[in-house]
Amino acid sequence: MPILYKLIIAHLLADFFLFTGKWIQERDRNRFRSWHLYVHGLIHFISLMLFVPHVDFLGYAAGITLSHIIIDGLKPDSDRASGKTWIFIGDQLLHLMVLMIAWGMYADIRLGNIIGQYPFVHWEILIGFVLLTNPVRFLIGSLMSNFSQSMETNPSSEMQSFKGMVNAGTWIGIIERVLILIFILADQWGAIGAMLGAKSIFRFGDLTRAKDLHLTEYVLIGTMLSYGIAIITGLVLKGFLFSF
Repeated sequence: MPILYKLIIAHLLADFFLFTGKWIQERDRNRFRSWHLYVHGLIHFISLMLFVPHVDFLGYAAGITLSHIIIDGLKPDSDRASGKTWIFIGDQLLHLMVLMIAWGMYADIRLGNIIGQYPFVHWEILIGFVLLTNPVRFLIGSLMSNFSQSMETNPSSEMQSFKGMVNAGTWIGIIERVLILIFILADQWGAIGAMLGAKSIFRFGDLTRAKDLHLTEYVLIGTMLSYGIAIITGLVLKGFLFSF
């Protein structure tokens, strides 16, 4: 299992942290014609080899990289196509399936040498923390895209006057999800309630002054999604840890 965890972490880092912004848009627009797609593949290859630095893994890393380039090259541009959420989920499931196939083939060769390596690292917990940052942010963004379009087509003067810091909402969401996971692993459920209560108090004034139903519903849906995904992730990790 440690090898699979490392492959997943390498994928998450390469897909959501080391290749973002305009490069993603350029890759999605031009696909196989874009050099960004091949740079993205190279980043994945390097990330995989850093986490599994074995000479006999080179072939598997190359195969995973090639599959990643093909999957991303065939993926429709989510900004232009309908079903943005399902494109995102399907893309990640395909990548995960490739990783599991490669892991299964490679583990049969080196499983005896790998088990017990890094005994003090809980790779599944590290996956949980990485997953709750940018990957979940992209997922929530795609889920909320329809609601954000509704707000853009029905702007109000109150909504336009409430402009916060750039990327502040993104960082708030990441920090709160990470804290929720820590609290669940530490059995501090009361701290989650206190954090939600504190956020509600800070948000209440803004929403009251805005007096805009769209904005209120948008904030509530986003908060519930963020908290819900973090809590489910924490429960799954905790159940997995105590099952062994």
